[in-house]
Amino acid sequence: MRIPGTDLLTNEVPDVLVCLGTRLVLDFSVFRSGKVKKTVFVEPDPVRAENMRREFEDTPAVAVVEAAIACEPGRGILNITNNRRFSSLLPPTGLLEFYPNTRVSESIEVETLTLETLCSILAIDRQKYNLLLIDVGGMEKEILAHASMATLQNFRRIVIRSSDLDLYGPTSVNAGTNMMETLCHASFTMFKWCENTPPFIQIACIKNDYQIENEGLQGNLKKLGRKIEQLEAQSEEQKEAMRHSEELLRANAGLEAKLESLTKQKTNLESKVQSLETSLSKKSEEVEEMQRAVRINNKLVLKSNADYEDLQNQYRRALEHQDRQHVLLCELKEKLAEAAKFYGRLNLEDAVLESGALDHDDSERGSIPDGAKSNER
Repeated sequence: MRIPGTDLLTNEVPDVLVCLGTRLVLDFSVFRSGKVKKTVFVEPDPVRAENMRREFEDTPAVAVVEAAIACEPGRGILNITNNRRFSSLLPPTGLLEFYPNTRVSESIEVETLTLETLCSILAIDRQKYNLLLIDVGGMEKEILAHASMATLQNFRRIVIRSSDLDLYGPTSVNAGTNMMETLCHASFTMFKWCENTPPFIQIACIKNDYQIENEGLQGNLKKLGRKIEQLEAQSEEQKEAMRHSEELLRANAGLEAKLESLTKQKTNLESKVQSLETSLSKKSEEVEEMQRAVRINNKLVLKSNADYEDLQNQYRRALEHQDRQHVLLCELKEKLAEAAKFYGRLNLEDAVLESGALDHDDSERGSIPDGAKSNER
């Protein structure tokens, strides 16, 4: 298998080949051989992407992603040049010195993905041999400078088509230097050579697995050191906890003695409470008896009051009756006095009458014979 830039790397066939841009691939027949288990072309130019899909429509091991790799996901403007091999998210600047007839024929909006997002979508397994080819028209300096170490270490080999000059722009300050520093920090060893067509160069990056392993061991040692420090701190904390536990035990012994004393006091108090409850019960019975007596007394008082009121009413009626009797007696007295007077007059009249009658009788007797008078008597 021959892929540009891989002669200096290895003859080993990669498990996954990711091509950012399709300009590094000159011979498509190698991808139909089936040696590479999975090949992914990431091409933002819709015309070139459609050509790639038609080219590999009968090759299931090859996939085409129509998108541009950038620093942020979303949408971006693709500058399509009259020579579509020079199209880029960045407009050509220094490239015009070498290819003066190059011009931007149109600008279109395309989808953008980050390298990290692409690796997540493709489910890249970093334990396998993964090869990354990059030819993105000057964007490689930005993309790799912003890529994380974990993202870059998904690939065992990286081949970059770039330039020592700023062919596209504008780019961030020291973008090329930052790209190289990022690759070094991700434990890649780099080899650079010039292409036959200036001003392009190729950079082959080989991941130093031993360095990564050594850095991993150093990281583990640091973690172990921190763990030891934590254990020592925990040991001090445990010692302090032991001292605190002893103090708590002594305090607990004192509390137990106090508890025992309080328990005795509680027993005494309970007996006193029981005695008070008994006394209270008796007092309650006495109170109930007194309450019953009070109720009876209240009833008697009520009855006495009722009787008193009745007696008062009877006395009042008696007084009224006595008053009426007195009035009647006075009236009777007056009437008796009048009767006496009348009776006296009657007696007087009777005496007078009797006297007159006697006189009359005497006169009549004078004319009556003696025998008749004695019969009359």
